[in-house]
Amino acid sequence: MRIKKIVPLAALLLATSAAAPFAATNLFSPHDWAMRLPKDKHHKRFSVGVNIFEVGVSERDGRSWDDKEVSILAIDDLTQSTIDMVFNPVTTVNNVNTAQVQIMLNAIAAMAPGGTLALFNNGTSAGQLALTGKFDQWSANLLAAYEFLRGSWGHFSLSVHVPVVHKEVRDVTIVDQTSLALLNNATNLAYTGVQIAALQHLLTDNIRTIAKTLGNLDLSNWDETGLGDVVALLNWKHMFKRCGHEHRSATLHAKIGVSFPTAEEKDEDKAFSMALGNDGAWGLPMGLGLEFQANKIFKFGVDGELLVLFDETRVRRLKTAPNQTEFLLLNKGNATMEHGLTWQVDAWAQAYHLWSGLSLTAAYQFVDHQHDTLVVKDARFNVIPNINGIVNTANSLKEWNVHNVIFRANYDFFQKAKKACCVPQVGVFYKLAVGGKHLIDADTYGAQFVLNF
Repeated sequence: MRIKKIVPLAALLLATSAAAPFAATNLFSPHDWAMRLPKDKHHKRFSVGVNIFEVGVSERDGRSWDDKEVSILAIDDLTQSTIDMVFNPVTTVNNVNTAQVQIMLNAIAAMAPGGTLALFNNGTSAGQLALTGKFDQWSANLLAAYEFLRGSWGHFSLSVHVPVVHKEVRDVTIVDQTSLALLNNATNLAYTGVQIAALQHLLTDNIRTIAKTLGNLDLSNWDETGLGDVVALLNWKHMFKRCGHEHRSATLHAKIGVSFPTAEEKDEDKAFSMALGNDGAWGLPMGLGLEFQANKIFKFGVDGELLVLFDETRVRRLKTAPNQTEFLLLNKGNATMEHGLTWQVDAWAQAYHLWSGLSLTAAYQFVDHQHDTLVVKDARFNVIPNINGIVNTANSLKEWNVHNVIFRANYDFFQKAKKACCVPQVGVFYKLAVGGKHLIDADTYGAQFVLNF
């Protein structure tokens, strides 16, 4: 096959591919092609190692769903509303103390001028809270790959990726906005100092206890370490030489596999909990890539990846009023998540064996996850008109994306140890987030170590 026939095939995947859940983060997926280490004709059939050890720390590196730089706990909502928290309790949901909710609603209304809650010109209302915190993450991807077939039609291999993931939200602070909102707004002078103090005491001074009492919702720090979603892939590649010259060639890569839901799901009773994988969903990862080798040293290419996540139903925190904010949802019920597609494009250039076994790579990466949809499957919520419409006003369901620039250096011993039974590869990388929305876009760095047999 001529090289010119390959290009449309690669372009087709990139054109039709248009990879995942509190907030998305900027960690690599366990099977990310951007982190594959280069091999040559002397490479072994079997590889095993830690392909990625990645670390990221963030305090302010958050981007909201409408593309603003915010605190990591303001990605979905700039502030949290304690008044909206208690609207429309579902009386048959066991985790909600509906009697206490009604008492609180009556008390709030009694405090407000004219018996109604006034809204404010600055876009906030009484009972607003601002949240700040810090986010830590690391992941280690254990890799095993075996090339089981080589022939004129290409090389076929099987690979298994087993990620171990740590995520942590710490140093959470809750700042009351009530007095500031009331005292700075001339339209609400009917509030007296006593009323302001009473409203603060009722809604915000002890919000952790209130959330726990009303809806078994924990607003404390959170951390989790465990297995991520295990991925198994069938990989194929084939080199098309120009005039029989391997240093002027094109190589086509393809992969397809299964992502198993082995990771811990989001804990719905902990407000800042995050899934360690795709939140219980099975996945179908696939990809296509095209690599060109211009000469003995210089290589460049483009890769496209697509992750399809299958619908899954489980108990989730659900909105019951349009203005509720997502760290203060009291009601839980069964709902099906219809996941949006996750797609990714990488463009890269590499100086291969620039000096001895040293290779340098620079890449641009764009990842986009399209919006998700929830379908309520709990009859207890049918008492609320348009419940599916209300539930899907959640900002956490909106699209997220990120632009990364990746720098990598690696060293291998393929040329120096062609006949050795075991050939090691080592590498380091740095990933710089240069844009995006609706995620924690912490820059990350890490190392790689692989043994080839």
